[in-house]
Amino acid sequence: MKVTARFWLFLAVFQVVFGLVVFSATRAYYQQPETTVQVNSGASAAMDSLTQYQKMMASSPPSASDPASYSRQGDNYFGLKEYDQAALNYAKVVELDPKNVEAFNNLGLSLHYAWRSTEAVESLKRGAQAVAGDERSGLTLGFVRAAMGRKQDALQALQQAVDAGPDTPIAEEAKQMLGRLQ
Repeated sequence: MKVTARFWLFLAVFQVVFGLVVFSATRAYYQQPETTVQVNSGASAAMDSLTQYQKMMASSPPSASDPASYSRQGDNYFGLKEYDQAALNYAKVVELDPKNVEAFNNLGLSLHYAWRSTEAVESLKRGAQAVAGDERSGLTLGFVRAAMGRKQDALQALQQAVDAGPDTPIAEEAKQMLGRLQ
C-alpha cells in the first residue's frame, strides 16, 4: 500500500474527531459542579487542568462490578494517550457487559493506537457479532483495516456500516471513507 499525505491527513482528522466524540460522550460527567474548574488564563491552562483531572481520575480505582466506572477510567486513560491502560479498562467493561458495542469499539481503537492492530480487529469483530448490524463497529473496523493496509477488508467493513444504517451520520462518514479508499 502506498501511504500518501492524504492518508495521514485522514488519520489525523479521524483521531481528532474520535477524541471529540469521546469527550462529548463524557462531557456531562466532567461538568458536574464538584469537578468544574474555572480557568481564566486561556485554552492552554484549561487543557492543563483537564489533563491533571484525567490523571487524578485515572489513578483512582474503578468500582469492581460497575462497567460505567471502568468505561470512565478507560476514557481518562485514552485522553491521556495511555492506550494500553485504556484497553485494560475497556476489556473489563466488555467482560462485565458483553453486549456493550461502544466498549468493544473503544477497546478496538485503544488497541490500534497501542500498535496492537491485529487484536483491535478481533475486538471490533467480536463487537459487531455482539450486536448485529452495528454501523459504528463497521466504520471503526474499516478505519483500522485501512490503516493496516488491508484495503479490500476495509472496503467490505465500510460497506457493511453503510448497509447497517444508510441514513445515519456514521453511515455518511463510512461513505466518505469508501470514496477516499476507492
